[in-house]
Amino acid sequence: MYSVVRIFEGAGSPASDGPEVAPTGVADLCGSAGFVTLLAIRGDDGALVTVEIFETLDDLRIAEADARRARSPLPAEDGPACARTISGEIVFQRGL
Repeated sequence: MYSVVRIFEGAGSPASDGPEVAPTGVADLCGSAGFVTLLAIRGDDGALVTVEIFETLDDLRIAEADARRARSPLPAEDGPACARTISGEIVFQRGL
């Protein structure tokens, strides 16, 4: 499985505009081939962390490309408040 983790923090953080207020974008993401889950974690400090998990790397890349084309309301990798994006293969998992 593969995942992309986005960490948004600091001034202008999109925590108040998290995926729960963007049902269309979330529905599109959840309908993507190979989609497993989406987690959105809002910190007390206003930071927002999103975790998207897909079956294959190709599934992840296709969903990312679709989101960019649709101008998804989900936080974008190149957004001004995005401090860091990490993506890659999940090498260990327990639970979920």
